[in-house]
Amino acid sequence: MIGKTCDGFGLLGPYLVTADQVDPNNLKIEGTVNGEVRQSSNTSDMVFNCAQIVSYASTLMTLLPGDLIYTGTPEA
Repeated sequence: MIGKTCDGFGLLGPYLVTADQVDPNNLKIEGTVNGEVRQSSNTSDMVFNCAQIVSYASTLMTLLPGDLIYTGTPEA
């Protein structure tokens, strides 16, 4: 974890959406640097769906409303 938790890491935005606004299992994931798309994928392409990830994480720690779970880098 030490290599993934430096100051300034974990940036989000420009906005977040909630599950009542979209289907979390069909959500575009995109990473940009200075406006250039570097990664583009979809949550439908993940090995484990969102419910499975939340279920597993909740066995390891207490999850509260507003908590974020980082799933790693998309394939492309």
